[in-house]
Amino acid sequence: MKKIILVFLGCMVAILLHAQTAYDFMVPNSDGIRLYYKITDTSKGYVMLTTADGEVNPQITDKYGSQMTNLGIDTFNVPATVMYGGNQYSIKMIASYVGQSLAGGEWKIVFPEGLTTLKTYSLTYLSGFKSIYFPSTLETVGGSSFTDISSYSLSEVTLDLSRTKVTTLIDAFGGMNDAISKIIFPETLTSLGLIGLIGLKELTLPAAVNSLAYSSLMNLEILRIKNATPPTTASSSLSFPKIKKIFVPADAATAYSQAEKWSNFAGKYYGEVTIGASGYATYYLVNDNFEVPAGCTAYVITEVKKESGQYQAKT
Repeated sequence: MKKIILVFLGCMVAILLHAQTAYDFMVPNSDGIRLYYKITDTSKGYVMLTTADGEVNPQITDKYGSQMTNLGIDTFNVPATVMYGGNQYSIKMIASYVGQSLAGGEWKIVFPEGLTTLKTYSLTYLSGFKSIYFPSTLETVGGSSFTDISSYSLSEVTLDLSRTKVTTLIDAFGGMNDAISKIIFPETLTSLGLIGLIGLKELTLPAAVNSLAYSSLMNLEILRIKNATPPTTASSSLSFPKIKKIFVPADAATAYSQAEKWSNFAGKYYGEVTIGASGYATYYLVNDNFEVPAGCTAYVITEVKKESGQYQAKT
């Protein structure tokens, strides 16, 4: 009898210690989902959204996905602030494996303004989602945050990071990631690594991207690069086996065709000209991006003005 009591008490202590280390407190959100938090900065009142199990794999206890199914809701709303013990805390971070706790349905996930960080493995193993709202305050995305995420029945899911302030996405992607058919990067992005995104057929790299740690996109067909200078890469090669066209800024095709590793795609580069808001016009450029047909003359338009309701070109 004493042994049974001791074993029981030992189990209770283990459970209590697990809860104490996994999270600091729990407060339901406005939809009734029990959200678990870990205090990261007491003086500033900052907390991290975690899970009942904490930052461990696998997630078993009181999973967010199971709660949503039981509540009959499809949106996972993370509040910007939470009250506990008479104190207000700001949610600044998403812990590892929150995505795994959300697995089990096609959810809409809404992260709050004020959130700054997705920790390593934050959304790993997120199986099933419709959309994710990333706030303008997001600055850091940890490694493998978007590894092995999928959607049960949706064939096209967009990962829209455009409103964020993220500058580096070196190791964020990995695994199969069949759910992601489109990624919109922020203009602040400078460094990038891409692999395993088998659902991507088109991709645009912002003008600030100057470094590709690696890039292997097996089904990519169209690539748009806004930087006139070819991004450097430490990778042994850039792998785009199905690429059809690579659009680059006007006059940049030669630079890309001659750059190390980018030269493997010579003949697939197309120069793009951005037309301003004052109207539209056709620009014929006597340069490496435009081949003048036999018997024709090409003009370089240096200025376009609107006079008497008509656009006049100066050559």
